[in-house]
Amino acid sequence: VLYFYSPLIVSAAPSIASFDVSPALGSSGYPYSFTWTLNDAGGSSLVIPCADGIRAKNANTGAEIVCDTKFSLPAASSGGLLLKLINISGVSKTISVKLIPKDTSGVLQDALVKTVSVSVSPSAQVVEFFKSSTTTTETGKAVTLSWNIPDAWGANISMECKDGVRATSPNYSSGNLSCGRQIFSTALGKTASLAINFTNSSIDAIPVSFTLYPAIGTNIYNGINTESITVDVASDYVPDPTVNYFKTSSPLTVFSGENIKLSWDTENTKGVNFKISCADSTTATSSVEPNVNLLCDKYALTTLLGSDGNISLAFQNKSAISKNVTATLYPAFKNKEGYDATKSKSLAFEIKPAGFVAAPLVPSPTPLPISTTTIKPSPTPAPTKTPTPTPSAAKTTPTPTPTVKATPTPTAKATPKPAATTVKIAPTASPQPTPEETDILEVVASPKLKNTQEISDYLIGKGQVDEIKSATLNSAENIYEIRGLRNVKLFYVIPVKIKVTLKVDALNGKAKETRFAWWSFLVKW
Repeated sequence: VLYFYSPLIVSAAPSIASFDVSPALGSSGYPYSFTWTLNDAGGSSLVIPCADGIRAKNANTGAEIVCDTKFSLPAASSGGLLLKLINISGVSKTISVKLIPKDTSGVLQDALVKTVSVSVSPSAQVVEFFKSSTTTTETGKAVTLSWNIPDAWGANISMECKDGVRATSPNYSSGNLSCGRQIFSTALGKTASLAINFTNSSIDAIPVSFTLYPAIGTNIYNGINTESITVDVASDYVPDPTVNYFKTSSPLTVFSGENIKLSWDTENTKGVNFKISCADSTTATSSVEPNVNLLCDKYALTTLLGSDGNISLAFQNKSAISKNVTATLYPAFKNKEGYDATKSKSLAFEIKPAGFVAAPLVPSPTPLPISTTTIKPSPTPAPTKTPTPTPSAAKTTPTPTPTVKATPTPTAKATPKPAATTVKIAPTASPQPTPEETDILEVVASPKLKNTQEISDYLIGKGQVDEIKSATLNSAENIYEIRGLRNVKLFYVIPVKIKVTLKVDALNGKAKETRFAWWSFLVKW
């Protein structure tokens, strides 16, 4: 029987001869050198403990080392690792780094762990940036807040409480954003943005502050290294629109097709629109769209004009008579839809048809003074004396009676009748046409006239007419109706005759009514 003997080989347990860190106390973001020496080991693993606000990165590769996870090191008897330790907690942190050796089989020997402590002071600058898309809001437009905190676990935001200010965000589904505390129950991204819409019911703009909190763990935030910005929230209160002026530099009476220039100035409006009143056979166009007829009695334009500006309108009057139209300006509300009709302003225009002929202006005749004749009183004739007979006893021959001749009464001579006065038509600044007959002032009372010839002569003498065509007596009313012609000058140049109709009191000659038909020169009468 053969017996073989084999020696029993027992491997020695691994050990850590040394494990050091340099420096043991340093600043955030600086490299820390970890070195070690192993005996009878097949390698080792390094463990960085989790601590709020502490991150460890390989200084050579930039790769982050996950905390509380065994980071395997090369199988060597000695080695080292350069780590970058970052502290964003806001306070100094001390951590204990573990080194666990492996036996020659590669099995970790947790019982043989060795630790080394290192203290890291906090970062002075945690937030890289926190900014707003604008410092002053505009009604209806969102403000975007954006930030970047490179080494944080995330971020949260708080909003200052201000009376009258409310805020909402698409990222927040619970109504208005809460104020005076962190808004979100879970952290937002460490690099992210947030859109916020505001309402401000106050009259004035109100500044509102927002504070950004870096997350240093799960729902744990650094309240020291915060950043704040302020946004001036504009007031949503808008005063009523004001129309400073709405005027025209054009005449208020124009011919068809002529341009009318309108100008305006308003405040607290988004712009203005117009309404043009409807008139038969009349259309309007504007300088905005010259080839498009404007709607009447409705808003004329499809887009608003500026809060101040000007526009030209042109009216086409296709009728034979003048038409009256009105252009009304309506200011649009600044912060809502619609127009403030209570602040509207209007301008009225008369649109004459093309080829319109102005009526000649016929002035009232100037009353002539009535001449009077002074009649001298006749002298009283001397009475005829009759002699008284003398009584006589004896009959005698009677004495002849002398004849007394009365002095003839002188005949009073009337003052000669003044020559007829010619009434001249005085030109005025411009003729004022009218489509209807025009009333003329009454003739000053004249002496009583009875027959047709007397009335005709009187009216011609007064300049009321130049030619009598007919005179008809209305016996029931004691009124003469006189029809005649009067000489005038059209446009003060062209001599024409126009029709005159008068009604005259047959008893006292008073003209009760006088009418001129200015258009009568156009037809044969």
